[in-house]
Amino acid sequence: MLRNRSHFPLYKAPFHVDLSRLVFTDRFLQLSTLLPSDVLYGLGQQWGPLRRSLNWTSQILFNKDRAVTVGKNLYGSHPFYLVVEPGGMSHGVLMHNSNFMEVLLQPTPAATFRVLGGILDVFVFTGPSPARVVQQLQQAVGFPAMPPYWGLGFHLCRYGYGSLNKTRKIMEGNIRAGVPFDAQWNDIDSMDAQNGFTYDKDAFAGLPEFVDEVHAGGRRYMLIFDPGVSGSEEPGTYPPFDDGIEMDIFVKTVRGNVKYGKASMKPPYVPGDEDLSNKTFCMSDQHHLSSHYDVHNIYAHLEAILTYRALVDVRGKRPFIISRSTTPGQGAWSGHWSGDTDSNWEHLRFSIPSMLSFGLYGIPLTGSDVCGFFGNTTEQLCSRWLELGAFYPFSRTHNINDSIDQDPYSLGPAVIDAAKVALGMRYSLLPYLYTLFYRSHVYGETVARPLFLEFPEDSNTYDIDEQFLWGSALLFNPVLYEQMKFNEVNLSYRVQANLILTMQRKSVRAYLPHGRWYDMSDGTEFEEREGGYRTLTAPLKTVRVLVRGGYVVPCQPPALTTNSSREAPLVLLVAPDAEGVARGELFWDDGDSIGTCDTCETGWLRHHSSLSGFLAGR
Repeated sequence: MLRNRSHFPLYKAPFHVDLSRLVFTDRFLQLSTLLPSDVLYGLGQQWGPLRRSLNWTSQILFNKDRAVTVGKNLYGSHPFYLVVEPGGMSHGVLMHNSNFMEVLLQPTPAATFRVLGGILDVFVFTGPSPARVVQQLQQAVGFPAMPPYWGLGFHLCRYGYGSLNKTRKIMEGNIRAGVPFDAQWNDIDSMDAQNGFTYDKDAFAGLPEFVDEVHAGGRRYMLIFDPGVSGSEEPGTYPPFDDGIEMDIFVKTVRGNVKYGKASMKPPYVPGDEDLSNKTFCMSDQHHLSSHYDVHNIYAHLEAILTYRALVDVRGKRPFIISRSTTPGQGAWSGHWSGDTDSNWEHLRFSIPSMLSFGLYGIPLTGSDVCGFFGNTTEQLCSRWLELGAFYPFSRTHNINDSIDQDPYSLGPAVIDAAKVALGMRYSLLPYLYTLFYRSHVYGETVARPLFLEFPEDSNTYDIDEQFLWGSALLFNPVLYEQMKFNEVNLSYRVQANLILTMQRKSVRAYLPHGRWYDMSDGTEFEEREGGYRTLTAPLKTVRVLVRGGYVVPCQPPALTTNSSREAPLVLLVAPDAEGVARGELFWDDGDSIGTCDTCETGWLRHHSSLSGFLAGR
């Protein structure tokens, strides 16, 4: 496949397949293509840098429940890659197949797909810009759902509150501390024997009344569900199982019997993994559509579709669904959280490429557990994680039951202060964030986006994954490294010296692409003709956000809930470019109704200004 008027030789074409090397059998298919460049992104879910290494890197696509680990297949499978070609043009390739597969990236550069079943259904998206490639992908698999406005607020959760009294204590403590949040969650420990659609009437006695209290305070209540239904209860005592038997909805064994098992089960083989896997069905088990062999990777996708439709029927409002397991097109039904991260600085850093990758896959409502899931966080780590996580599209704190409480109230004044600064800024920017989600829903644009997507002709952006943009207008520059003391590091290592001095100054080194940029906090102006690095001071309780010249950002004064913030007057943050011009947009509706994005029950504002300086005004 060649571009019109392309001057590249054939082996530099966007998609160059040698069909003489094609393998096509019932349970093994192989297809290889040369790549025009080694600048490649995608092929998830994986944990690590945003740009993929082509040094014989093998990516297994088999959805797997495991702790987030570099180099391992994780909860989702996205057989899509995006390549930035010489000169900044881009193309993307989607292998539209739900079976297990391996993608081998080679330094030629080349990519080989090895698929264990199904057909070769290949989509090639020709861009020519990387942003257009992402839009074309979503035209093929479906545009993202429009989230409810309240879902863009902050969420409190943990596995292991253990009781309703503890849940209430945490929620009320954060309210008293002045921490903005919109949703209180409980995990499966709130259930009776961890059975879905139940609650523990001893430890969580009074839960229905508590939910009413949450609603009365202008917030929402969320539950975490596992897909399994217990078959070990006495007949007639657990309606979800009894009804499921009557409706004949359960997965069957190959002999046609209802499949019973544990939460951890072992299929005969998992490609690229150790021994036998657990936490899945036998590959021969029968679903309504096919055997588990063929539908393993899309199980969560189908679950998200049915959950979405059920919530629409029951509530009549926009569903808010977050799934750990994902496949292409699932953004039309759910968001995603990255899974069980560790409470450490490396996982803080890698949460950014995870977020940005899912934006490329068309699942913009995404984020990681703020402050980490496994292990105990620290005051400094959690403060910095809040300063980053407050700007995940989906922002929630969550951790495991054997670690310390890590909500802001529980960690004390320093973390409370950091949370109030970062979340206050998030809540003030929600009108802009909501508008980005509208554009994602209607046009397939990204919400949180990597710098290369906005500046594809600037090769300096190709490896940047410790900064990110909201839309085209806001550049986030979080602190991602621990501030150490001089006596904690051997300064004889010259390679460490600059990093340590930077950490001592409590600053961040940020790349500014070409153009005019303004510091959101004080209006300081930066002019970059070709793009370059700047050192920005960033002590604790500071979020370094730069506004791009030429844009208008709609804002509101922050509040403790979105119900309250939506009642405040709108403010326009105007950042003129070198010509004194700025443009912006605002989408506004009731924030919860279904279909308002497609009717006249909305407000859509475009603003154009000619100014000589950075300003905010009503």
